[in-house]
Amino acid sequence: MHKVFLDNLANTDKLLTTYLNLYSYMLVRKNKSQLSHFNIQIDGGILVQLLNVFGFKSKRRSFDMTSLAPIVFENAIERNKTIYFIGTKPLVIDKAIDNIQLQFPELNICGFRHGYFNFNERERVFLNIKKLNADIVVCGMGTPLQEQFLIDLQSSGWKGEGYTCGGFLHQT
Repeated sequence: MHKVFLDNLANTDKLLTTYLNLYSYMLVRKNKSQLSHFNIQIDGGILVQLLNVFGFKSKRRSFDMTSLAPIVFENAIERNKTIYFIGTKPLVIDKAIDNIQLQFPELNICGFRHGYFNFNERERVFLNIKKLNADIVVCGMGTPLQEQFLIDLQSSGWKGEGYTCGGFLHQT
């Protein structure tokens, strides 16, 4: 196992959090510097079992409605934080936001957009998120794009909390 991965496993001292399963771990392990920016949670039974075999006690945690998404949303409501969603396809994001708002009507969603854009649009997205003063960004673009997006957003001067969510928006 990579030291960077193990050092950040279930860590909570960073503003960015990602959720890895065996497949996403295989993709991001090639870029150790990317992993070093994140608290790492395990979103996959096989990876949990593998870690437990090697003596690292771990539980499956994922950004979905059966695990951590409701906790993040309720916490945002309690702390009066704004949240921005980015990811999935153009028409799917609208439906996802409608479904989230139905379940969490008090959630202060300051903005959302689909996750398909070119490099020039990306800079405008960063500016918009900062202009909206989003406290939390939930990013579902798939690994490793979502991790890199949050790292670059943070590098652009954004100071909030970021969560990767994989296919959550597409499935919501």
